Amino acid sequence: MFCCVSSLAFHLSRSSTCARRIQARVSCCVWRRAMSTGLLNRPVESVVKVDGPGSQFSVVSYNILSDNLREQHPDLYEECNEKFVTWEHRGPQLIREVVSYDADVICMQEVEKGHFDATLVPGFEQHGFKGFHVARNGDHPDGCATFYRTERFDLIKQQPVEYHRPGSNMLDRDNVALLLLLRSKESKQSAVDCSSPPDSTTGGEKRDSCAAGNVDTSPCSADGGDCGDTVLVANTHLLFNPRRGDVKLAQLMLLMAEAQRLSAITDEASSSAGSPVSHHPIILTGDFNLTPFSPIYWFLTTGGLYYEGADQFSLSGQERKNRSKPVRGATRNALLPEAIGVSNRCIYEDTSLGKRFNNVPAVTHPLGLASAYQHFFSRDELEFTTYHSRVCCTVDYIMFASDQFSARHDMDMLQYRRRLSLLGRRQLLRQAHLHPLGPLPNEQYASDHLAIQAFFQFAPAAGAPSHQSRMSTTPGASKRTRH
Repeated sequence: MFCCVSSLAFHLSRSSTCARRIQARVSCCVWRRAMSTGLLNRPVESVVKVDGPGSQFSVVSYNILSDNLREQHPDLYEECNEKFVTWEHRGPQLIREVVSYDADVICMQEVEKGHFDATLVPGFEQHGFKGFHVARNGDHPDGCATFYRTERFDLIKQQPVEYHRPGSNMLDRDNVALLLLLRSKESKQSAVDCSSPPDSTTGGEKRDSCAAGNVDTSPCSADGGDCGDTVLVANTHLLFNPRRGDVKLAQLMLLMAEAQRLSAITDEASSSAGSPVSHHPIILTGDFNLTPFSPIYWFLTTGGLYYEGADQFSLSGQERKNRSKPVRGATRNALLPEAIGVSNRCIYEDTSLGKRFNNVPAVTHPLGLASAYQHFFSRDELEFTTYHSRVCCTVDYIMFASDQFSARHDMDMLQYRRRLSLLGRRQLLRQAHLHPLGPLPNEQYASDHLAIQAFFQFAPAAGAPSHQSRMSTTPGASKRTRH
């Protein structure tokens, strides 16, 4: 599990020859801008090379620390310099940092509505972003906010998700999620209709492109949802309570069901039958409040989890006390009450049909997700995304519909119209580098979490070949990016 992969974690900046070659050959502005930023000694690490069509984009996820929550837990920030924890200092600093990452989609958690309206919206709008906010239930001022770059994406739909559902002892909390369905303008502009004959002016070029499969040939639906490269980005902040992994699992089940429903592509024939023909690729990101390689983490990345006899204290990997408590309220055929409408397959369907699950107490999902991060620097050193006086660990994730996911033969997987290839990720800091600066937030970092960023390219349409090569594991070898 903790095999050494340090040979894979090359810093792109270590090879000047490689950097010059990349600068000369990379045509995608997203990748080139990220390569040149190198902000705060956090370069971009290359992961895979993808040849062929498909627009590229990057996503940042960042828990920015709610002032209200900080004031409720002052003991966590006693070691921080007072002037660095105020919103008056942190707000402008957060905008400067995030803008420097040059991302196309920005997902934030613990965003207070007042800060969203007064600071974040004006700050990001002048850099070409449009944003949405959903607040937690009750009297909580914070929630989730997602911004997207309007020159890169068109918004098709946006949908808030509340995890509080009457009648469920696991969906009884005030956490929320925000889903955005976004269509790449790059793919829209380059789309070619190969079903019609070429005209006299572009006939030869069009004929060659269609024959090579280097164009988007998909039809556009009435709302544009299945035209061009489209992605569903789900931003969430799950329950913190380390002892209630069962609640976090239930929240994820509901989120996945909503993401599948919003990402579904339907044509006229399938609409009448009520079943989607395929889905847009899905990205789940945010503060999940669970640790890598915990039972829920494996559920996310493998697609299945047996919960009979499971310990709700250990499901999220945060509770280390020598106590246990079985998951409560679950039946053998359904983790959630029938009234919720979400089955153990994490989709909306009739949960009374126990025969569909073969009477096995397991929860599965068909999303085919992978993590954008590896979660460790070496055999003995884990990555971390949050650091304050009590904890230093990973709780923030970018999960995506990976073109490298291999499903078991007995798993029903979504039919994606596109999948996503992971091009790279912004490297996290080692604790030895951050420790001299003190716990977060501090002079350089405006939250008690670190921003994470992943770079993607839309993989070829379902059934088309994908030409990929993993980055060399030989130390000193050239790092590969898109040509």
